[in-house]
Amino acid sequence: MKKFYFSLIVCLLAVTQVFAQRTVSGKVTDDVGEGLPGVNVVIKGTTTGTTTDIDGNYRLEVQDNTTLVYSFVGFETQEVTAGGRSVIDVTMGGVTELQEVVVTGYGVQQKSDLTGAIGQVKGEDLQDLPVPGVDQALQGRVAGVNVISANGQPGGGISVRIRGASSINSNNQPLYVIDGVPVESFDTQSTAQGTFGGFGGQTGNSLNQINFNDVASIEVLKDASATAIYGSRAANGVVLITTKRGKAGQARISASYTAGVSEVFELPSLLNAEQYELLHRESVTNAGNTPDDTFYGDAETDWVDAIFRTAKISQFNISASGGSNDLNYFVSLQNDDQEGTMLGTGFRRTTARVNLDAKLSDKVDFGTSLLFGNTKDIIQSGDNFIIGPFFSALRSRPDLPIYNDDGTFATTNQFDNAVAATTYENTFVSNRFLGSFFAQYEVIDNLILKGTISLDRVGVNRELYWPSTTLGGRLNGNVFIERGFDEQRTFNNTFTANYKFDLNESNRFNVLVGAEWQLVDRDQFSASAAGLPNDILRTLNSAANPVNTDGLKTEWGLQSYFTRVNYGYGDRYLATVTVRTDGSSRFGEDNRFGIFPSVAVGWNVMNESFFNFETVNNLKVRASYGVTGNHRVGNFASRGLFGGGFSYGGNPGTAPTQISNPSLKWEETAQFDVGLDFGLWGSRITGSIDYYVKTTTDVLLLAPLPRSTGFNNVNQNIGEIENKGIEIELSGDVIYTNDFQWNISGNIAFNRNKILSLVDENDILATGFNQSIVRVGQPIGAFFGWQVEGIFQDQAEINELNGASPTGLYQAAGTSPGDLRFQDTNGDGQITADDRVITGSAQPDFIGGITSTTTYKGLSLTAFFQFSQGNDIINLTNTESLIFEDADNVSTRVLDRWTPSNTDATLPRVVQGDPNNNARNSSLFVEDGSFIRLKTLRLGYTLPQELLSNVFLSNVTVFAQGTNLLTITDYSGIDPEINTFGQNNSTALGVDNSTYPGGKTYTFGVKLGF
Repeated sequence: MKKFYFSLIVCLLAVTQVFAQRTVSGKVTDDVGEGLPGVNVVIKGTTTGTTTDIDGNYRLEVQDNTTLVYSFVGFETQEVTAGGRSVIDVTMGGVTELQEVVVTGYGVQQKSDLTGAIGQVKGEDLQDLPVPGVDQALQGRVAGVNVISANGQPGGGISVRIRGASSINSNNQPLYVIDGVPVESFDTQSTAQGTFGGFGGQTGNSLNQINFNDVASIEVLKDASATAIYGSRAANGVVLITTKRGKAGQARISASYTAGVSEVFELPSLLNAEQYELLHRESVTNAGNTPDDTFYGDAETDWVDAIFRTAKISQFNISASGGSNDLNYFVSLQNDDQEGTMLGTGFRRTTARVNLDAKLSDKVDFGTSLLFGNTKDIIQSGDNFIIGPFFSALRSRPDLPIYNDDGTFATTNQFDNAVAATTYENTFVSNRFLGSFFAQYEVIDNLILKGTISLDRVGVNRELYWPSTTLGGRLNGNVFIERGFDEQRTFNNTFTANYKFDLNESNRFNVLVGAEWQLVDRDQFSASAAGLPNDILRTLNSAANPVNTDGLKTEWGLQSYFTRVNYGYGDRYLATVTVRTDGSSRFGEDNRFGIFPSVAVGWNVMNESFFNFETVNNLKVRASYGVTGNHRVGNFASRGLFGGGFSYGGNPGTAPTQISNPSLKWEETAQFDVGLDFGLWGSRITGSIDYYVKTTTDVLLLAPLPRSTGFNNVNQNIGEIENKGIEIELSGDVIYTNDFQWNISGNIAFNRNKILSLVDENDILATGFNQSIVRVGQPIGAFFGWQVEGIFQDQAEINELNGASPTGLYQAAGTSPGDLRFQDTNGDGQITADDRVITGSAQPDFIGGITSTTTYKGLSLTAFFQFSQGNDIINLTNTESLIFEDADNVSTRVLDRWTPSNTDATLPRVVQGDPNNNARNSSLFVEDGSFIRLKTLRLGYTLPQELLSNVFLSNVTVFAQGTNLLTITDYSGIDPEINTFGQNNSTALGVDNSTYPGGKTYTFGVKLGF
């Protein structure tokens, strides 16, 4: 009988429970009443739930005592008790600025808890930009980050400097961390090259395989508090790239297609055939010779116009994301095809990404991030080198034709016909796999152990081909070919333990400890051959004459241990302490390990009881100090080295090539930063101000040695460099209504760079054409040359100076009226190399960007301006374009040269041979490189949701976009935003020498959401 009553009670309870269950439905909207699709609605404490449909509606079986949790990215999570209601509508407010999460090294933090200087760019700001690399997308968007393209080559190298350059001979590029994995960037175009590779400072970009449509956010770590967690790799700053991940809920598919054209900036005006003959005859006469009438041709050729085109560009991108409470996914595929504006150049890319997150249990999570990338860079065989098409076109005679009567390329006054030079093939095919896998286990509440392993493999295949139709091919026995291969593999293992706990209501801690091991190995090989029988058999074994073989195999490793403690007292006082120790195989036995500490404090003033200003909703003061390092030196800079290629009595042998320095260590950068973050009128206006002083010591330089040692120099830590400056960021909602919004944001940064010490205070001439110098008291990138005082107007002026000179010559024996007059800066009565002075600096006074975003219902207009002020450029192109000294063509500006009847001219006379050396590096060629550029202008329209509800679409946006549409500058060159000597050169900054210019881009596109 007892069993019967027990069974009856159980049945009644079960029936009660069944009848207690019911269906709850409702709609989730944002704070302006629009339905939110994809909101997760989950019964608290369970994995049972659903997601809202395209209109924000949902339906779920619940019980009376159920609490529902509503969560969606970018909105505050809400909890609502069902009670007896059958309809529950929820309005979700956006996450406040202080609640936003910012990615930091090996973790995340709310903005309100940050003590470091971190700039952030959100993924939506980067969508559909017609540039290949994520580093290019940073231009002008973060205070203190200076981004410069090496040239206009699609996919070309990018120079990124965070708070100035801190090294002279080492790499100044920041460390990139992709989804928590440190990535060693390298130049994909100067590698795998042998005899004729890498001319003109052309550089590739190993970050081009990253599809920034996959990017969720980019954080730029600037001060020591933020960067010290990366220790010896962080002196140049750290860029954290976080890609998108799936969320539980309905699958979402997004597809976009963009197409457009690109055209080069306004090209220089050069002499036509008639003008060329006029000036050439004058130059011959001024040299005391008689012009030869048979010298001049009868063609009329615009060589510069002949090598450029209107280039086509296109991009297709598709992604899918979604998942359940146990497994989430994000997958994407992109194809990108960009022709270069110069004939024979271009960039192609295909990338695929798979991001997975799995919850194996309440305690165990697993995830992976996989990137597969393929790029093809089609570049010139030379940039500012003599075989470069642009170099040749600028100098080619306009009275000579492109083609002979039989259709072959005509001979010109250059190494090769400029149009023929565009047929020299130079391709780099890069394949990349970047994969990381992590597993984490929550031992107890808020104590998480995490392990991550990763592999980054980049393989580059290069082929250079000079066909038989070109002079380069014919001079090498009909056809010349070169092939190379470069593979770099980076293995990384990271293990961390993270524990968050509160001692009481006022004292909270977040403690991180970890260890990391990194191994990088690299293989390179190249071979070249000449004398191929024809243009069909393009293999090395078909050649009659092997020319060169080269190869390299190397590796280096890093072993690291780190800890970080974040402390908060109430919601007012913050502190962060970080310590990392790194051991690198690159440094000497005496200094293989280094310690890199930092400390930071923060004060949320607005949470103090005495602070009662209704207009101020956020006010935080922070300060930090720490030390970071730069380990990017040669793999064997500290070692005594031997090299091959030596002969002893006809027998092969080796010889010492480098003396050892076991005390060699990293360059160290100590940085102090103080900052202020603020928000006004409910964060209607937000901003930050930072002041920093960054001092780099133990800069790696070559110190001279006595010849008795058998060596000329040795690597030593000697130099010292300082950067200090102010950064300001400001954003404001000018207008914010339900239908109309207008936001303006901007940043500006002032940095002062100075060299404090060098080896025995001796100057160092920079890479290139002796146009730049490294000197104590000057910034990196100082220009060096003669100061122009004017133009000699008559022979009496020259005779007077010659008479006062101790050698009888003030400048040169051939100096005549119409030549440049240089300043005798040391007062010794003659112009020598000792009279060279600082003529300018590539360092800007300030840089920044301004973004204006306006939306009205579905219509949006975004304008982004980038600017740089106070930087000089040395226009080495003008050393030939403004000085008519031989048979090369020149700029039409030379028509306003000095003549006896045009004595007010600023350009010297034309004369063959240039006996006064007017073309020497001087202040004549240093120009103001300041500019403001309309970098991006985008107009878009998103169709109303009510038009899409019956066509299985959640979003349709059409847009038109232009880049580099307007540039305001006094610079006479084509593009003020280039650097001839590439992304890694630290000393030869602001140099323009016949470099492939950039251009304007016009694109149209459509984005679909399913």
